[in-house]
Amino acid sequence: MAEVLLVVIQMGLGIALPWWVVRRDMRRLPSKQLARTWNDASLWSALVAFGPLCVPVHFIKARRNAWGALLGVFWLVAVLAVTGAAVVLLSWVFGEAQSSSSASFSSSSCSPVSLFASGSERTAFRCVLCA
Repeated sequence: MAEVLLVVIQMGLGIALPWWVVRRDMRRLPSKQLARTWNDASLWSALVAFGPLCVPVHFIKARRNAWGALLGVFWLVAVLAVTGAAVVLLSWVFGEAQSSSSASFSSSSCSPVSLFASGSERTAFRCVLCA
């Protein structure tokens, strides 16, 4: 269940953070550059379909210069870093609750090969490899 929640949070952040970055930038653009940005329907289509990858496209499309490309790459890295940090933090929090259930499996396996086996096959690997 925790894995599903992590995927939903990651997808949500992958849409919400780029939306915030693009809207923040659109509020600060002069009217000439603002006219080159996406309308609402195109913005939401890009956000849902491409997530954080639409951020550099927005900056390049609005500014049409190298500074726009650099800003786009900077904000792309920032969005990916925040999303990644949130997912790592939440998986660590959820991992603490699951550590007791996975500890018995990791202590019973004796080699990396036995991790791919299940049930009686795992016991056979343990007997053959540890004997």
